[in-house]
Amino acid sequence: MEKRRDNRFYLRDSDPSLNERDIYVELDINGVIRASAIDISLFGLGLVIHEINERQIENFKSMDEVFIKLYMGSEVMFLGVKSVWNRLLSEAGKMVFKSGVRINIISPEDKLKLSTLIEKMRNARVE
Repeated sequence: MEKRRDNRFYLRDSDPSLNERDIYVELDINGVIRASAIDISLFGLGLVIHEINERQIENFKSMDEVFIKLYMGSEVMFLGVKSVWNRLLSEAGKMVFKSGVRINIISPEDKLKLSTLIEKMRNARVE
């Protein structure tokens, strides 16, 4: 059952020409960490981080607000997010950190930009 207040757009359902290099996030938690965005909405993101240490995980979990840069193609947006859930998993013998974050801070300009980019990806989706 879907309990989110907003519908997320799963990036794997979008234009197949898009990939991890086109849509990603940078977080600064004791060093810059790059995360893949797996789903996105105007209110939150699903993230996967492949290279993160225990100290960074604990800092991420304990922070009230994390400021991130969201890169979507040539566009860059600055967001303040809060972790809503997270999991540390083992995939193919490597540790992977997954998290869902809620967007708490976004400028009106970046919100409009994000909305436009999500709509473009929805329209480009392969059925």
